[in-house]
Amino acid sequence: MLTRIWPAPELPRPGAVWAHALLLNGHDLKSMDPLLLLDYFRRPDGADLDQYRASLSLDISGKKPPVDVPRQLMLALSEAVYEPAKSGSVVIWPEEFSAETGLLALWRGLPSSMKRSLSFRTRGRARTGSSRYGLQIATQLAGRSASQDVRVIWPEKVDPANSVALLASVAYSPEEPLGVAVERFASNVEDARFVAEMWPLIDDGDAASLLQHLEARPDASSVRLGEALFAPADENDGVWRVTEAERIKALLQATVAQYLHMLNVGRLKAAWKSDRQAVLEFLDERQNLADYAADLLLDTAIDELSVDELVERLHDSELVELALSKRNDLLREPSFWSFLELSAGPDLRAHALAVADHDVAAILIEKGYWGLLDQLLDHPDAFASVAEHLARSSPASLRPWTKVMKGREHQVLNLLSRKLEPEISILAAATLPRESLAAVPLQRWLEAAPAIHKRQDQASSAAAARLIATTYKRKEAAARELLIECFGPAHNALERRNLPQSVLAELKDLLPSPKTKSLAKRLNRALIASMESSRWTEGELKRALENAGPEAHRLVKLVPKKNPLRRRIESTLHDLEDLLPLP
Repeated sequence: MLTRIWPAPELPRPGAVWAHALLLNGHDLKSMDPLLLLDYFRRPDGADLDQYRASLSLDISGKKPPVDVPRQLMLALSEAVYEPAKSGSVVIWPEEFSAETGLLALWRGLPSSMKRSLSFRTRGRARTGSSRYGLQIATQLAGRSASQDVRVIWPEKVDPANSVALLASVAYSPEEPLGVAVERFASNVEDARFVAEMWPLIDDGDAASLLQHLEARPDASSVRLGEALFAPADENDGVWRVTEAERIKALLQATVAQYLHMLNVGRLKAAWKSDRQAVLEFLDERQNLADYAADLLLDTAIDELSVDELVERLHDSELVELALSKRNDLLREPSFWSFLELSAGPDLRAHALAVADHDVAAILIEKGYWGLLDQLLDHPDAFASVAEHLARSSPASLRPWTKVMKGREHQVLNLLSRKLEPEISILAAATLPRESLAAVPLQRWLEAAPAIHKRQDQASSAAAARLIATTYKRKEAAARELLIECFGPAHNALERRNLPQSVLAELKDLLPSPKTKSLAKRLNRALIASMESSRWTEGELKRALENAGPEAHRLVKLVPKKNPLRRRIESTLHDLEDLLPLP
């Protein structure tokens, strides 16, 4: 109820007054400017009182009454409201109109809940005794009461706190951001003071400092203010003109769960896009953050960091291990493996190799990261993958295979126990120690023999020569089949002098006729010995000789003229005269 009182000297009773009261509901208090009410008070004259029984229709569209109130008076009124005395306050002010306007302006700047609870009035004289009013403005004091309960405020002597001064400004412009914030976040005097105390930080956009102050006061009003201000930008209704990135940077530094849990993956992903450098700095210094914020940063970083950014942070083992478990692109980056080879500790190296797919062997071999490759080869599945890669990438050259497999003959033998691509078997046959070569079932070599027969490169020639030297004395049919398939490539390699010294040494040790200097001639004798000890068809001989090189015609001279075998050899050589021209 808001009431205006007039003297009524025309009435017979001495001291009589007229009063006009406006009854306001809660909706009215929120939707109207109380200063407009000054135009609706009417002094009754006693003749027609019916008009006061009907509701008034207020025209409030677009009207903003001026607030012509001295600043010192408004400060005094704000002091009375926001630093309240138990029995109320009296502000001494001589001018009636500005007193009324000041009270209503102050009243409209209060939060709605405080509007309902504040009782106030203007009067000519006031006493300092107990009063039912929280705030009075009087032109003078009417003497001293014995109780002295009511505080007397002289405007010219008021020096309010900064927060009270800010709240006084709301009375002039409640639609400004501070006024909106007070309305939204304050329900009592303490709340309003706190909003005002925080306002310089809010107004400056100092999100980090503001959050520190909010965390220092964990009461309900502080939490309401914090939840509203640090909500996502799309949920904020304009009270705070601070970017979402600034909000998130402040929340990352929070220490109270209430604010930390306002962070989520979606908000952090947006921050990566809007202020990447700042988020990177938080990531790199996350040991200074609460565990929740640090963990959330790590989770989002794995998806957001480029390979280059991850490589720059390879010394961050926690980040790298998590990245390795969730991303394959890092494992394709040579600089990552270079770091592991040169700088990483054993735990990170082991973890990276454990989660890497086996195609990483190509990078390790190409870049010559032999330490890492050696560690990778300890895994059986990885060993097979490395062997396959070497066979695909360098099937004809022995050097890469020898470099990688040196000292791992036992693993190569285990690998040969299962069906393989012939290129792997060829490389193994060309490089395994003699005793290991002999331990492999002949059937495994036979599976690779057709490929050996077709090829004329270092690896296949060495494999052919070593398999002959190791098996030609054996009685199994498989040994003869190996000789048939391998003779041509081995003989051709001897003619071209294309065999490693280690292979030549084995041939010298194992081929027949050790006093004969020519290894090609000794190889021919091995072939004739096999033909003499077992029945060969012309097709098998032709197969053995078809790519043996031009010097293979000398084979016939090793057989006596009357030996039936000579005629068969001559016939076969005649069929092959385009490849093996006779003298």
